[in-house]
Amino acid sequence: MNATGDTRHPGPADGLLVGCQNYPAAIRKVEEMVQAWRRTGSGDARWRDIEFWDSATAQTLGCYLHAAGLSGLPASSVSAWLADPAYSATAAEILATHPGACRQAAASLRTLLDPRPSKTAQTIRCMAAVVFAHSAGHRLG
Repeated sequence: MNATGDTRHPGPADGLLVGCQNYPAAIRKVEEMVQAWRRTGSGDARWRDIEFWDSATAQTLGCYLHAAGLSGLPASSVSAWLADPAYSATAAEILATHPGACRQAAASLRTLLDPRPSKTAQTIRCMAAVVFAHSAGHRLG
């Protein structure tokens, strides 16, 4: 896999990208992913701010699914973008330049990728990676 996550070989997780060319559809798909993750007990949390974290995770992962869906890149691209924020520049570029991209998604991803250190942004990216890995059927090592 290269830095963009472009292997051009579809895998079992690529079904997660169906319909994600549409940003609201990507967000709905991710909200379902977050809820499925919560139901397994993997996401069991008893904090009062859980709605904030779930919403931020859905918004972040929705941006990545939308970018991959628009570009035709495989789901492995999403994994690469989540693994290293430096690779996320590819997703940000797709959302900034693709004529079908939702501008809200582009702005959200730009904010998340702000180079100033943010524990909140790091936590959100980590949660998005966990939810995506769970939904894609990958095991975290």
